Amino acid sequence: MAMPYRGTLIAIICSLSAGLMMSMLVYCFGLFANELRMEFGWSALEINFALSFGIINIFTAPLYGRISDKYGIKIVMIICYLVVGFGYLFRPMIDTLFEWYLFSAIVAAGLPIHTLAGGKLIPLWYPDSKGKVMGIVYTGDNIGGMIMPAITVFFIIFLSWQLAFFLFGIINFIFAFLAFLFITDSFEIIKKERSKHNLSQSLNSKIDQTTIGVDLREGFFSLRMWLVMISIGLGLITLTGIVTQLPQFLEERNINIAIINSSVFSLSLGGLLSKIFIGRLSDKISALNSMIISFILQAAGIYLLIISFSNYGLILCAFFFGFGMGAMGPLVNLLISEQFGMKNFGSFLSLAYILFTITSSFIPIYNGYIKDAYGTYDIGFYSIIFALILGMTILYLSKYLKKYDFEK
Repeated sequence: MAMPYRGTLIAIICSLSAGLMMSMLVYCFGLFANELRMEFGWSALEINFALSFGIINIFTAPLYGRISDKYGIKIVMIICYLVVGFGYLFRPMIDTLFEWYLFSAIVAAGLPIHTLAGGKLIPLWYPDSKGKVMGIVYTGDNIGGMIMPAITVFFIIFLSWQLAFFLFGIINFIFAFLAFLFITDSFEIIKKERSKHNLSQSLNSKIDQTTIGVDLREGFFSLRMWLVMISIGLGLITLTGIVTQLPQFLEERNINIAIINSSVFSLSLGGLLSKIFIGRLSDKISALNSMIISFILQAAGIYLLIISFSNYGLILCAFFFGFGMGAMGPLVNLLISEQFGMKNFGSFLSLAYILFTITSSFIPIYNGYIKDAYGTYDIGFYSIIFALILGMTILYLSKYLKKYDFEK
């Protein structure tokens, strides 16, 4: 039996690993809170403080990005999956808050691979349809969010929370093994695979994309690069500024729990469909123009959420917002490869990751302050709309700045 195209296997690995890694961190985190409170008597604040260790990626992301550019993505994927796996495997052994924070920091240290793996590999293996495939790959985030919480709840109820963390560790070790077996960004292997499976030999597929792109020095000292990066940082603030705050925002309006849950589900569904539709659209109209559309949809969706008081209207508005927000993940990867090429993709992506880490850490604190000071989330949400309009404007203006050498 003939082996499938290796790029297909790589896309599946990227999708599953990204989805399960994100769901373990975000969707499943709260499921352990009550278990830890009962076991150790820790407060919600003490438990949730573990999430703040994502700030460590300010240091790890540039390291991973540079290694992937110089030595290939395979070694970085293996290292990150092993790091995250060990972080989860050690969690069942915790007795103190210090150990909880230490192993949480270890888990956080490997998380940049969630974005870096697909961003680096998909444009190389699918040079002519990278937008469509990237969108499909990152639907794994949404699908993982539907599957892993149910599995986690089963383990916690019928086995133990310790075994649930042990399962998380084993899953990441499996991905490290799969990365060792199948992952490669070698141009020679990619070229042979495309020829073997009679795939189209376009101009993009005949050129080693990892040799084409902006030099780090040229990018660092260009206004265009900073405008693109700032716009990415502003565009991603809705992840922690809106998505994590939506239940509290609706509770403030005395919306019942069924409508709140339906709104969150609607948002997730919009995000899943967005990745497929807007990802595919980026192949037609460019990643930059697609991201501008994403900015517009997000801003409009937030405004509609603020002014809507109808139950079913809120569900529809949440879907509309999710449809704009969901595409941001794959679009960030596509925009960076489009604007700066693949030569130093990891380094440029790591800079975007740093800006995202900073903004995502600040926005929830800002929203909390606004809520405490003024008794409403509306002001904070309007501030995010302003940030999105600013980011969209900055990104649009970057189109008219000097082109880089590799684009000429």
